Amino acid sequence: MSDWLGDEKDNYTELITAYQGYIFGKKRIDNNIIRKGEHILKR
Repeated sequence: MSDWLGDEKDNYTELITAYQGYIFGKKRIDNNIIRKGEHILKR
């Protein structure tokens, strides 16, 4: 998976961490993280 993500690996990790916080801790996901996630999905 690291090969597929390349430079986006850190952004992907940040997105997953934020998602887990949302699901398990009811924490809000910052719009900046959402934009990073959209960018990853477009790749």
